Amino acid sequence: MQTPSAPLHGLRKLFRSLYYLRVLRTRKREWMPLRLHLKARQQKLTQEAKRDWRGGYILTGAGDFVYVPRQLDITTVERLVHEPAPEPIIPRVCPPGGTVMEVGANLADWSLPMAKAVGATSHLYAFEPVPFLAEGLAKTLQVNGLAHGRVSDLALSDSIGEAAFTIAYDDSELLNVRCSSLTADVGKGTRTTVKTTTFDAFCVNENLERLDFIKIDVENHEPAVIRGGAGVISRFQPAIVFEAGHWEEKPEDRESIRDTLEPLGYRIAGILIEHGIVETDWDTYLGFEDPFMKEFYCNVLCLPSRS
Repeated sequence: MQTPSAPLHGLRKLFRSLYYLRVLRTRKREWMPLRLHLKARQQKLTQEAKRDWRGGYILTGAGDFVYVPRQLDITTVERLVHEPAPEPIIPRVCPPGGTVMEVGANLADWSLPMAKAVGATSHLYAFEPVPFLAEGLAKTLQVNGLAHGRVSDLALSDSIGEAAFTIAYDDSELLNVRCSSLTADVGKGTRTTVKTTTFDAFCVNENLERLDFIKIDVENHEPAVIRGGAGVISRFQPAIVFEAGHWEEKPEDRESIRDTLEPLGYRIAGILIEHGIVETDWDTYLGFEDPFMKEFYCNVLCLPSRS
């Protein structure tokens, strides 16, 4: 990456332009006639960001600050020009005073609103083993006054120890942290070693007395994370959202998740979408039948029988 050369006034212009692009993209009815203009503007701004971005806090439409690190990758570039989609489920599963966790927290698209939902007397734990993302997460929580949020660089799995972790690159050599994984064959990438633990062990060490919600997005390592948390899940019965549809996902991966959660009284409520929840069930998930789509990422909501 080239050393950024833009002076402060240039960076102010870049920040401002990216902000208005993100805001305009959320107002589709207003900017539909300007689609071609915005597309060209987005392409120009994306190139400027790749050249000049040196790390900083972007302002979201919700009035929050999100730290985007200088190590640009596919996800961070996207965050500069796109507002993250709202997640209406968060206030329903993250009660005030609750304890919530995000595994694979990335740029805090979920962790930030989760921390706001539970409030200052609660606990948020965000797990992110990629160093510059973990650092950015901590900065985001701090600048927004969310001192009850804690960032851990541990990788959750079904065993305690160390494991090989690959930070991926795409074909143009741009970082592709979204595909970094303990499990998947990501092709190009930098191999490193991370410390691993289990949900069960972590919660015992933290002396947790409640756990209300878990969000998991770990590139097909979801089965291991859930297996490693069976005890805590059984005890606290949190609502769970996990990602499905990874390109390396196999039937046995889905069976592992079902075999862990269903005996604990969990049912699949459905697939989360921006304006609702598409109803489905364990049998449909196991066969990955309609409405699931092969190699199409989606967030699956699981609820305990008490819900």
